[in-house]
Amino acid sequence: MAEKLPPVLNCIVNDCEFWGEGNMCHATSIWVGGDHPTCDTYERAEHHEYQADQASVRQCDVDICRFNESAVCHAPGINISWHSGHADCVTFEQG
Repeated sequence: MAEKLPPVLNCIVNDCEFWGEGNMCHATSIWVGGDHPTCDTYERAEHHEYQADQASVRQCDVDICRFNESAVCHAPGINISWHSGHADCVTFEQG
C-alpha cells in the first residue's frame, strides 16, 4: 500500500504559478529542499495553472526537519509562506 503524502494545506505565495483562490496550491506535488525549507516548486508567474485540486509534498530534502524521514515528510500537512523573498515551508521544525 502506498504511503499517503501530506497535503499542502495553505499557501499565501499568490504570485506562484500554482497558487489558487483560498490560498490553495494546485501543483500535482511539491518538493521542499536542501539546507533550507524552500518550496522548490515555487515558480513566479502572472497566470496560474491548476494541475490538481490540492498539492501534496512529494519529497523533502531538509534533513534537519523533525518531520523528515528519508526524504519523506511525515507532517500531517504543511503551510507555505513568504520568508526572506522566497517561498518556504513554515511547518518546518528543527529536530
